[in-house]
Order: sequence, then structure tokens, then C-alpha cells
Amino acid sequence: MRVATKTKSQQKTKSRYNTRRLTLTLILDARRCGYDIVTMDTKTDRVASRKALSQDAAKSAPPTLSGKASGVQGNIDVAVLHEDNGSVEQVEEAVSSLFADIGTQNLIANLGEGLTGKESPKLVKHLVDTIHSKSEAIMGKKEAAAK
Repeated sequence: MRVATKTKSQQKTKSRYNTRRLTLTLILDARRCGYDIVTMDTKTDRVASRKALSQDAAKSAPPTLSGKASGVQGNIDVAVLHEDNGSVEQVEEAVSSLFADIGTQNLIANLGEGLTGKESPKLVKHLVDTIHSKSEAIMGKKEAAAK
């Protein structure tokens, strides 16, 4: 609890650069503790996080159960699902952007924060369907290229 309180106060007083650096430090600490998956909220730089996790794992054997670099979970913005301002196009762009930034491997494509009750059930379903269809298409292309 003390660490979380200290971290929140540091984030309020540090510059954006230092906050980003602090977030990466915490993500790497989680990897070094053996977490297989590290969750990213919507403010986390997913490209920098993926890169930092891979580079850190290359320096020392990952202590994760899988023996691989920690995977990531998140960080699609829940706002794309809101009934009042979300859209099918925003959902598709958010998923495409996530996959373009960090790929489909060692990824739990998910929201950066939980559902709030303001989401459209149709857009939530579309998010799940889009994640499945786009990831299957990407993985299918990789399998075809490997043959």
C-alpha cells in the first residue's frame, strides 16, 4: 500500500517524461518478480513497454513460469465503446492500432481500464469479434508465410 501511495504522489509531481519512466520501471519490476503478464492502462506507452520487456528479458533469463519475456495486457481505451461517442470505426481502429504497435504474440488484447456501465453492448461485442478476426487474420498470414 505504501508503494502505491508513494507512486501516485510521485506521478503527480513528476513531469510526463518521468512518469513514463516510472511506469516502465514498475513494468520491469513486475517482470523481474516473475509475472507472465503485465497490465497496461490507457496511459502506458505500449510500444515502449513491449520493447523494454523484451530488452530486459534478453539481458537475463526471464523468471516467468513460461520462461519467456512477460506478455502484456491492455490497453484499448474504453471510450471507444461508450454509447454516446464510440463507434464501430473507432473500435476497429483501436484494435488495428494495438496490433500494429505490438503484434498479437504474448498479448491479451483488452481494455486499459474496466467497463463503467456506459458502454454499448453492441460495441463491446464488436470489440471482441474484431480482436478475434484481426488476430486470426494476422496469425494466418504468418502461418502461410512460414510454409
